[in-house]
Amino acid sequence: MPNDPIWSCDDRGPRGECRNPHGCHCDEISDLVKQVAQLDAEKAALRYWLIRHTVWNDRQVQDAIKSTPKSN
Repeated sequence: MPNDPIWSCDDRGPRGECRNPHGCHCDEISDLVKQVAQLDAEKAALRYWLIRHTVWNDRQVQDAIKSTPKSN
């Protein structure tokens, strides 16, 4: 988690209660950080698939163009 005091819940009382003056939203923030990381991974996987698929299609098109007889 960032070292931003607004996000920090390191200051806890003896019973584990949050004493952050901005309010304790660490669980929500942690969940959001995990969601962002998961979405980044999904985006990277989709980008990888798209690049592979696009390159494959480009090769198919280039092969088709090369094999097409040229007309005068």
